[in-house]
Amino acid sequence: MVQELDEIRKTLFAWLIVFFAFAIFLFFFNIKKGLPVFSTDSISLTLFQKIYSDLVPKDIKLLITNPFNVLFVQIQVSLFFAFLLSLPVFLYRVTSYLSSALKKEEKKALKMSIIPSILLFFTGCLFAYFFLIPFTLRFMNIYVTSFEAATYFEINEFISFVLALILTSGLAFTLPIFMRTLSSLGLIDSAFWIRNFKYSLIAIVIFTAIITPDGTGVTMLMLSIPLISLYLLGWLLSKGVSYGT
Repeated sequence: MVQELDEIRKTLFAWLIVFFAFAIFLFFFNIKKGLPVFSTDSISLTLFQKIYSDLVPKDIKLLITNPFNVLFVQIQVSLFFAFLLSLPVFLYRVTSYLSSALKKEEKKALKMSIIPSILLFFTGCLFAYFFLIPFTLRFMNIYVTSFEAATYFEINEFISFVLALILTSGLAFTLPIFMRTLSSLGLIDSAFWIRNFKYSLIAIVIFTAIITPDGTGVTMLMLSIPLISLYLLGWLLSKGVSYGT
């Protein structure tokens, strides 16, 4: 037990070193001068400005109620993109740790899930960034502009909303690989997924209703449709997969 805990500690520590190295680089590195100094040209603030220009409608302005909020935003952006950049390292370290306790067939199933999981995760992130979030903000802004009132988005609320939706969408898109891996490891029979499809459908609808901000159901539907499709893809991938293949 002590040895296992020590291995977990080493695994997490190795990833945390990479994670914080990326975070510090993104927070301090100056794009124009190429120097590790604090400035408004840091990579993290440049990324935030890119997010703002890409996602927020022109007539919506950001509201800064506290000068420290800009610092907090820069920290959030740095940590978020550091997580994205260090994700392959995290998955590799976790897989290496788990592989030591698995059989040959189980190791193969686990290793085969790494690259597809990363690809689907980033696909989900891009889906949220280029489709889900812009549509949500523009759709909600239609109702606001009808009142002919000035519209402001508190800066911390904005970046928290964007980053949280990107992350949850990315994680949700890994669903088919998660399903296939469980079936490949012999933990869940592939027939289980289709047999419980109606319950999974309800769970997907509830999940998307929680993470989407508007109460109209439009953005919930935008996310539910691809997730339902991914669930069916996961069932097809796990169909015919038996333990030991």
